[in-house]
Amino acid sequence: MDSTVIQISFLITKEDYLSMELEKQHWLTPKENKVILCIIGLTALCCGTAAFFGRPGSLYHQFGLLLLILTGFYAISYYDLVKPFLIKKQAERFYEKNHRNIGSQIVRFYEDRFEMTAENRSLHIPYRYLYKIVEGNKILLLFTDKNESVFLPKRVLSEQQLFRIRSICHEKYVHL
Repeated sequence: MDSTVIQISFLITKEDYLSMELEKQHWLTPKENKVILCIIGLTALCCGTAAFFGRPGSLYHQFGLLLLILTGFYAISYYDLVKPFLIKKQAERFYEKNHRNIGSQIVRFYEDRFEMTAENRSLHIPYRYLYKIVEGNKILLLFTDKNESVFLPKRVLSEQQLFRIRSICHEKYVHL
């Protein structure tokens, strides 16, 4: 039988859950979407500002240009400020309603796979079937497909455990 290389047991806190949701959404958003929205926002901002100061018009015209400028700011800041704020609020509401059902997790890393056991599910995933591995500031995300992931809060890992997990994943994970 396989011997466990690393075993981590932890209770998911509100901060863990919020960090996981923010990090997951950050990595699931295509970079092209961010770039396109910034270009649109910058265009709206520049055109609105140039027209507002370059050619005064009626009060309605100026109001429309101010809306264009505000829309530009909104588009530019959407992925960095607006979306994280909305995700955090939604995750907080979800956690507050369901924190009793979220419970604890046990994650075991073996040489050929990792396992996650929680009160409501259990996974046994060979590293070669991982969709993506992401390390954020506060968590480690192991994506099992595009929308599903297992996460480990870094607060429960020692430096040695984190180093070992990185090296196992680096050796065994097949990048798609």
